[in-house]
Amino acid sequence: MKKSKEQIPLFDNIFIEQAEYIKDEEFIKWSANHPNEESIIKKLSYSGAKVITGPRGCGKTTLMLKVYNRLLSKKVKTAFPIYVNFKLSLKMEPLYHTKSNATYWFTQWVLLKIYVAFWESLKKLEVEAIDNLLSEADLNKIIRQIEIGDIDVIDTSKVLTVELLEMHIKDILEGLNKTHCVLLLDDAAHAFSTEQQKDFFDLFIQLKSRFISPKAAIYPGITVYSSSFHVGHDAEEIDVWLKPEDKGYSEFMSSLLQNRLSDENYKLLMGDEELLNILCFSCFGIPRALINMIQLIFSANENSEKFDKSNYNITNVKKAVKESFSRTENVFLSLKVKLPIYLNFIENGKIVFDNMVEGLKIYNKEKEVDKQAVVVAIKHPIPKELEKVFSFLQYAGLIM
Repeated sequence: MKKSKEQIPLFDNIFIEQAEYIKDEEFIKWSANHPNEESIIKKLSYSGAKVITGPRGCGKTTLMLKVYNRLLSKKVKTAFPIYVNFKLSLKMEPLYHTKSNATYWFTQWVLLKIYVAFWESLKKLEVEAIDNLLSEADLNKIIRQIEIGDIDVIDTSKVLTVELLEMHIKDILEGLNKTHCVLLLDDAAHAFSTEQQKDFFDLFIQLKSRFISPKAAIYPGITVYSSSFHVGHDAEEIDVWLKPEDKGYSEFMSSLLQNRLSDENYKLLMGDEELLNILCFSCFGIPRALINMIQLIFSANENSEKFDKSNYNITNVKKAVKESFSRTENVFLSLKVKLPIYLNFIENGKIVFDNMVEGLKIYNKEKEVDKQAVVVAIKHPIPKELEKVFSFLQYAGLIM
């Protein structure tokens, strides 16, 4: 039986981790403002190619969706937004092992996904599509055919090109009296394989024009660029990972919980600020980790709208922190499967990380809190192999 809104358990709702799965009205209500939000959103809203970087769960998708919603609301009157999420891109991976022209079909697939998102933006703005734009049904049909490898039956008269996309976007811009399209490309560098990432960034450069301003979410360490794409030259990099020592850090984490939780549950957390601070700083600037830890602490009463006060104690907080760290560490160790070529880097990276933690423990032992350290100094020059290890650790959210 389908549950009514009132019957849906708390943990099926407020602890949804990923922003793209949250309903629009809840997304607006639950979102907290990043201390550097205005600067980041301004860069993502206006012309120019940008890549935003940070580990999983640090808020890249949230910021992209905020830009998308802001542009849809016409707060930036000169821009037309398109938001694309590439989560299901691994469906394309078999093509790279079976088809000599996999790059062509991958490019077609990306353009088709952009066109589907194009349609979605037109619907939300209540704008009629131009006559020669492929229908959503046609687009989704071809996407499915490519994803299952059934490319021989695809109607080649419906082949897409960057030039065609630019022409269609230009027509819409003229009709809406706007100057450029902000093309938000989310989850590309994480979801794509190495070959796909190279093809993606070749396409990214082609998409960049006077009328189209592409923005892509990338990850430290695992993003692979094509030989023709250079960060800094072809696109400005924006680091959105909030550092625990940054001004406004505690306020941001608290406001995230205040916006998402009921007043009663938020007051319960604020009733012991020391425990709350442990959680906020242990999440290491990753909002998703904070939400997960709160869920771990109160999961015993998952069918209730109200947190059990007895669960909120130092023992359960420590357990949640340890579990959260274990999950983060597993993200790092999982790279052995995702990137087997770097197996030795991951295994040695675990040793490097453990040694850094042990070194900090020894240094901090019996010192006053204000004399303890959280920073490890590394002698320069840093070998390229060690830099790669650090980038993988940053991807997981273990070091900054």
